[in-house]
Amino acid sequence: MEALSIGRYCVYYPLNWITHAIPALISLWVVLFYIPAWEEKKRKLFFVYAWSIFGVFFSSALYHGLYGHYSSDTFNQAIKIFDHCCIFVHIAVTVAIVILSAFPNQKIYTVGAALICVFGVLYKIGCPHRYHPDSICLYYGLAGYAFLFSRSILKNLSWDAIAFIIIGGGWYMLGALWFYKYDSHRWYYHALWHICVNFGMFCHYWGLRWHVFPQLKVA
Repeated sequence: MEALSIGRYCVYYPLNWITHAIPALISLWVVLFYIPAWEEKKRKLFFVYAWSIFGVFFSSALYHGLYGHYSSDTFNQAIKIFDHCCIFVHIAVTVAIVILSAFPNQKIYTVGAALICVFGVLYKIGCPHRYHPDSICLYYGLAGYAFLFSRSILKNLSWDAIAFIIIGGGWYMLGALWFYKYDSHRWYYHALWHICVNFGMFCHYWGLRWHVFPQLKVA
């Protein structure tokens, strides 16, 4: 089956939406049936985190499965913007949790991540036709915000948590710098990029679920 390409990007191929539809279903199960029995504030934060994971996979599966199959430009742009906005929200939530682990009583430090997230969402809504590299730079800028607090994060997080966060970031970097960057070279590269995202997301989820949240103090 021949892939449908919009510009440089291969946006439709069965593997592209299947590789994110499956983890979307798994993350939905986590949201509905697997919220740990922690204190209320921590449970709510984990609930938001789990929903953000589902949002990323669901929006990606929706985007890659439907984009270009309807004549409405408004619909195509809407699902594209929704996909990018979900990514911004997930990164912001993840960064906020890591920062809170280092500064449990200083929620003010999470404001920077929230502002970058809001800017990214508004930017995608206001400039929907801008190129993907703009979004990638904002993603890295949002994730890089946590590095401003790296000393305290290294001091307060366990080495297991740090290892999973670094390994997850490595999967994202591998996918972005190779498979995503050159996805026009091979029809299956974009699906491999999605698989790298899956591994990166799993590493971050595992690290936060088992090595950050249990010790996290939410004021």
